[in-house]
Amino acid sequence: MSSLTRILLALLRYPGKPGDPEGSAGSVRVLSASPRYLAYRLSKLWLKLLVVFAIEDSFVDSFVKGPVPALVKILFFLVIVGAPGLVSSFVTYAEYTVRSYTLSDRALRIREGLLFVRETTMTFANIQNVSVSRGPLQGLFGISDVVLKTAGGGGDERTKGLRPDLHVAHFHGLRNADEIRELVLALLKKTKDAGLGDTDDALAHETSAPMSLDAALAAVRGAATAFRETAERVSGTRREG
Repeated sequence: MSSLTRILLALLRYPGKPGDPEGSAGSVRVLSASPRYLAYRLSKLWLKLLVVFAIEDSFVDSFVKGPVPALVKILFFLVIVGAPGLVSSFVTYAEYTVRSYTLSDRALRIREGLLFVRETTMTFANIQNVSVSRGPLQGLFGISDVVLKTAGGGGDERTKGLRPDLHVAHFHGLRNADEIRELVLALLKKTKDAGLGDTDDALAHETSAPMSLDAALAAVRGAATAFRETAERVSGTRREG
């Protein structure tokens, strides 16, 4: 981490290293995004800036009569692409250095973001789907994402895209995404086999089991007997009074 990055983190009062997720002692494994992920993000950034510059340049040419002086072109490029690109590249690099993925034998924790820090924790007992995602540009850089989803995703369609989905987490920019996916699936299976799921889910499953006919009749007889005994006591109390 460069000294400039440390100064930026100090100015932003960036939180310290996140704690390890719950799990057995010695089971914690720290992952990190590949350096190719940084190159991928910087490439996307500069491509977007160059596209914006091309659009703005053609817009200016359409309103200016005659050739535009080279000095004006250079200054225009520095304002539209140069300065924003350098600042954004530094921020992207700083965010890359503090990004962290942590796994234990029972849970995972992801921290990402620089100006707006997002920390996601998931237990393997709640994860329902693990997949690998890779776009065309990611394929050129040889990286992929591991996508983890828990129950309850979807939410209100009106707010989709306006706020992060708390039921989805990503390990972005991995070169060994298939290996990490298999690791998570193995830990997920181990958790399920050990019966470490949520007790609330187990209780809900137990209480929602269908009642047999004999049990239902016994419950009805018990309720009727209790009602008759209560009625007799109330009647006897009234006669004594």
